[in-house]
Amino acid sequence: MYLCVIGTSNIVHHHLKCAISLKIKIFSITSTNINSKKVEQFYKKYKIENKFLTWKDSIKNAGKIENCHFLIASRIKDNIKIINECLKYNKQIFVEKPVALNSKTFQTLIKKRNIFVGYNRIFYNNIKFTKQLIDKKTKYLINVKCPEANKGDIIRNSCHIISILIYLFGQIKVREVIRNRNFITGILTSKNNSIINISFVYQSSDNFSIEILSRNQKIVLSPIENLEIYDGISIINKGGINIFKPKLNYKSNEYYKNNFKPGFYNQMSLFKSIVNGDKRFYPNIKFAKDVIEVCERLVYEKNIK
Repeated sequence: MYLCVIGTSNIVHHHLKCAISLKIKIFSITSTNINSKKVEQFYKKYKIENKFLTWKDSIKNAGKIENCHFLIASRIKDNIKIINECLKYNKQIFVEKPVALNSKTFQTLIKKRNIFVGYNRIFYNNIKFTKQLIDKKTKYLINVKCPEANKGDIIRNSCHIISILIYLFGQIKVREVIRNRNFITGILTSKNNSIINISFVYQSSDNFSIEILSRNQKIVLSPIENLEIYDGISIINKGGINIFKPKLNYKSNEYYKNNFKPGFYNQMSLFKSIVNGDKRFYPNIKFAKDVIEVCERLVYEKNIK
């Protein structure tokens, strides 16, 4: 298997480390920025043999190579034109999240079944483990905190949190939103009417976090890389005073393994399996569109009640 890479952002290094570890060869790398100084650095670091003057040339030549597929990690504004060029060939396409910042942009791609979107956090082992704990019949109370700099970052960055919520609980709907200059807070519901309270507090001194509450159990991801599970309450008597403390029954941390950025190895491994015919769930264009639509409703839509 080969990868034709378009984009030279720092995140590409993490993708390529995983690809090479999975015995995927790098066919070429180009940038939509013709003045990019990073391209040559990538060629030297990863000993890439094929060089092309433009990203369109690289795609055209990759299209002729058997089992050569595409990795797009370019500027968000360039993604759609790159995807459309790649779609001229019968190949699989891996594109970094969020693909686009406007849900209407996804409409022309919605029926495409060969686009894999890089929402790496749903590939955390902690998130996969948490999903196994979720009972579809149980109604949960979910509290979510997202510290962000501004509204734009909610769509560009907090989309990761929305992707996790959709992965864990399925389709979610925005029911009510309150906005002011300091924060946005919203009430969302899942398919089984679990309640999600989500807050975006600008420049907050806090971690991104997801807290999932049910009878006798609390699941905490704070920050998202840390997982703690509490079951019940223990009573500690100190000096005649009872102190009630949640019982911590499980704890784990999502950390770099073999120098891989969390979630990236599992993500690339599944992409390779999809290329080879695997039919498991993966974050496709519809998933990515659903994520951005929720973000848009939280940030921009009026008269939500």
